[in-house]
Amino acid sequence: MNVVAMARRLWPALFLYPLVAQQPAQLRSGTLPSAEIHADPGPDLPLPPKSSFTSVLPDHKRSLPPVPVGAGVLPQPVNEPARLADAAPGAPCDIRLFQSQSVRPAGASRSVVGEPSVASVGDTIFQVGNWYAARSIDQGATWTYVNPYTLFPAPDGTFCCDQRVIHVPSHDIVVWILQYQYSATTRSGGIRIAVANGRADLRAGATGNWHSWYLQPGNFNRPLGEWFDFPDIAYGNTRLYFATNVFNASGQYTDSIWARFSLTELAATGGLNWGWGSVSGGQFRGNSFRIAQNGADTCYFATHQTTSTLRVYHLVDGNSAVPFSDITVPLWTNGPYVALAANGVNWAGRQDSRVLGGFQNATEYGFMWVSAPQASRPQCFVRVARVSKASNALISVQDVFHGTRPILYPAAASNMRGDFGCAVAFGDISNNHPTSGFFVVDACNPSFAGQTLAFFGGAASPSSPQWGDYITVQRHPNLPQTFISGGQRLLSATDVDARYVWFGRESEQPTTVNLFVDSTPIAGVALTIAETDRAGRKDGITNTTRQFFPDQGYSLTVPANVTSGGVAYVFDRWRWRPTPTSAYFDQPVGLTTFAYHSIGVTDDNALAVYVPVRTLNVRSTNPTAGISIASSASDLNGATTRATPGAFLFKHGQATVLTAPAASGVNPFSRWVLDGVPATPGVRTLSIAMSGTRTATAEYSTRLAGSFTAFGTGCPGTGNVVPRHTASGTPEIGQQVTYTVSNARPLAAANLLFALSNSSWQGIPLPVGLGFIGMGTCTLYVDGDLQFGVLIGANGSGSLTLMLPNDTALVGAHRYSQFLIFDPGTATPLQLVLSGAMDTRIGGLR
Repeated sequence: MNVVAMARRLWPALFLYPLVAQQPAQLRSGTLPSAEIHADPGPDLPLPPKSSFTSVLPDHKRSLPPVPVGAGVLPQPVNEPARLADAAPGAPCDIRLFQSQSVRPAGASRSVVGEPSVASVGDTIFQVGNWYAARSIDQGATWTYVNPYTLFPAPDGTFCCDQRVIHVPSHDIVVWILQYQYSATTRSGGIRIAVANGRADLRAGATGNWHSWYLQPGNFNRPLGEWFDFPDIAYGNTRLYFATNVFNASGQYTDSIWARFSLTELAATGGLNWGWGSVSGGQFRGNSFRIAQNGADTCYFATHQTTSTLRVYHLVDGNSAVPFSDITVPLWTNGPYVALAANGVNWAGRQDSRVLGGFQNATEYGFMWVSAPQASRPQCFVRVARVSKASNALISVQDVFHGTRPILYPAAASNMRGDFGCAVAFGDISNNHPTSGFFVVDACNPSFAGQTLAFFGGAASPSSPQWGDYITVQRHPNLPQTFISGGQRLLSATDVDARYVWFGRESEQPTTVNLFVDSTPIAGVALTIAETDRAGRKDGITNTTRQFFPDQGYSLTVPANVTSGGVAYVFDRWRWRPTPTSAYFDQPVGLTTFAYHSIGVTDDNALAVYVPVRTLNVRSTNPTAGISIASSASDLNGATTRATPGAFLFKHGQATVLTAPAASGVNPFSRWVLDGVPATPGVRTLSIAMSGTRTATAEYSTRLAGSFTAFGTGCPGTGNVVPRHTASGTPEIGQQVTYTVSNARPLAAANLLFALSNSSWQGIPLPVGLGFIGMGTCTLYVDGDLQFGVLIGANGSGSLTLMLPNDTALVGAHRYSQFLIFDPGTATPLQLVLSGAMDTRIGGLR
């Protein structure tokens, strides 16, 4: 798609703000489709280091239209000069650099035109500058490189240089602005607005998770052949405010644009609408707008009309009109800007007339810029205009100056109390190498003048006339009465030491918080800690202590398995307590990494709990091997089944339920035996708690077939007919069997003798002939201790059904039976006859 087609496609179709007449200026509107999603792209090869801004683009930043000389109707301010300090500890009002950390991750390209910008979400810091971006997850203790050249697509030229980054607490988003080079192919050079949602997205992967939109000059009704430069951003309650200059392909200034975006839409990934205005559209006058930081519902952005008139535009959230106030200030001098370093190089070679710093609190707003030397100001100095919000009238003009050292590139922001934290560049008091200084405007010193500047010393001066072009300041997220900023110095003529700075008054000095990491019931466990503590320590062994600044998050990892004293242990869980006296909170079982977002302001305790490894042996009988036993809980090796004989490995105290198959071939399940104690027969599940080494045996039964075997002969009754004894049914435990007599005297009475023995009865050997008691040829084959009455029917038959007890002890046993019939038709004196006998072998499973 060519640039014209792209511009037509992206040109606003949905209006966020109405287009109305100018004066006061009105915002136009624009819209973009859904954001591009950019997750961590993985490792990349860094570009070679760069030492000069001119290796990327011509020196375009000094090509703005000149500021007309003003009338000079106000007298020059009479201020006390700034004092320089070395940031050593002192009285409560002394300025302190709580942190001054080098931001030098491997692969990052840095420039003496550093332009550092910093955002922080809790313990996670994102710092950008010319040609690099870096992230710290431990409040600046260590840094990793984020490559701005490869993280996002390049619709025009490649990524160029200028970047801004800011954290918006109300919506918990980090907004990152990246400037891209002009492309002769697309005839455009744009700005990318990238957004990470909160701490989690900022810390994700190696580079964070970002979504973004790409804006080109055409989105602001500009023609082809132009590109953006020198972006600025700030936030209010509901909007992100943005400003940029526009240059043509020859590097000539053509326009300045100002815009605002919905913070809610920036946090989401859908379409992005905006309202905007520009110098070329006749809406605004001046050039190179600068926005006051830390706004609420009104944005103030300013530009110079003359060297004695500051024009400030006011935009209230929800309004499209943009009124302005012209603020008369004492006459200042627009160049030449000279700041001679120790080697004689003018490191102010890129300094110009633009407003560089903007700030506001509940009662005032103000702007900062640099003036060339004037009477009583022998060096370049910073002029500060402070304006009442209530009246839009000048409160005061104050100068930040020093008698022998130039002060340039100012920035400021307010804290939660409404104090102002400020950053500048100046010549080191000891050796005149350019470096960065910091101070606070508060109750200790309510003026920008006469401040004591804390700084880190420089070791070298640049070899070419350049430094800057801007610095940014923001509130510290965890101690919002203090401030964070970026700065830089040179370690050699080509070695740029970019720095992250946390500063405030001595009275705000942050204390360190202890993280105690222990393990139980053993110590000496290897511990991996993602963050570096204040003493430069990371990993160690339990039990150990690490010290962090308040609100530092941390991530702790221990191994899943350890051996101590010859005993195998397995990790169970982390336990954590947020204060030394609170109860412990159990974390999920088995998660060897414990991550917490903030240590807070009191000591934390993290306890890695280990338990001994316990063995659960599984065995079987009938057969002794090959039975697959299932466990309801995965064991330490992830196993949920084991074949007998085998073993599961569990943590001490682990509960599980074993399940045995219903049968193994023809052998059905019988019962479990746990540690030698039989369980309920037939129940194939077995609940076990691992209190030590345990053995569970699944017993399977073998089937013994039952049988009926007739033996012996009966004696004749009526009609000389011999009664016949038969049996039917299933002769197995728990089953029914039926004993029948036939060929008996109809309607006679009979007894079924059901016996345990066929060899003796009360000492009388069996069988025994009963002729001696008057029963003729009858023989008794079974004992007669147990008898059941049976009624003979009219057909000469009778039967009795018995249920065999469901007792495995009976399997294989014999029971003997024989019918005794009262038969008056027989010739024997007792009128009794006997049938033949039956041997019932009881079958079943055993």
